[in-house]
Amino acid sequence: MGNSMESVEIPFVKHVGIQQTDEILSLEYDSHLLNHLDTLHAGALFTLAETASGIYLQSLFPEYKDKALPLLRSSNIQYKKPTTKNVFAYASVERESQEKFEQQLLKKNRGVIIICIDLKDADEVMVMSGEFHWYVELRKI
Repeated sequence: MGNSMESVEIPFVKHVGIQQTDEILSLEYDSHLLNHLDTLHAGALFTLAETASGIYLQSLFPEYKDKALPLLRSSNIQYKKPTTKNVFAYASVERESQEKFEQQLLKKNRGVIIICIDLKDADEVMVMSGEFHWYVELRKI
């Protein structure tokens, strides 16, 4: 599905300023990312969460590097609290969702998986949580 470091090089993601340290993606509180309340803009937070979900998906299935086309199909997010701090993304997937996805890939060469993301600020306050539904199709090589 691609190298995770390459994913952070996506032009828009780079423009927003998302950074990766080890497996954690983060977004610095910066004046160019603020909304009318001087808190981090919802769009910047969404970009961090969506990017983290894609990179996490890639890390789950490294064997499909360059063999799969992942596309975000939908998301369901909840903004919890505004923040004036740096924000960090934490990803997870339910075992059942991962197992079903793997079965779909083996049987149909495509599948859907739900990646869960929690965004927390530097004080560990939950800023946003969401589910990102990824459609993945294996390329015919």
